[in-house]
Amino acid sequence: VPIEDMTWNAELKAYTYECPCGDLFQITLEDLKKGEDRGDCPSCSLYITVLYDPEDFADDEDDDDDLDPQLDSIEKLPTEIVDALDKRCLSLQRASLTDDTAADAVSASAETTSADA
Repeated sequence: VPIEDMTWNAELKAYTYECPCGDLFQITLEDLKKGEDRGDCPSCSLYITVLYDPEDFADDEDDDDDLDPQLDSIEKLPTEIVDALDKRCLSLQRASLTDDTAADAVSASAETTSADA
């Protein structure tokens, strides 16, 4: 099974893939760093062979195991895409602030109107 078809499970700290028995095949980041390619199911005797490039999981000294390894791919995005994503996030934050400010103004206006009555 290609690693791209598997899902990162932060709770298990492992890549997972659905097993026919209903549980999940699992292979940990440590296993991948060691060059292992077997994902076992903890509930039955089935296992899968995980297809991946071992160099993608080579042990780096500055590696932080607490981070989601799928987030590493963000660093590989072209600068133009990262800049566009940053601008979109800022735009959404501004829109959210504007919506919140407008909602606060409507609430304040409603309170003033009810106090006048």
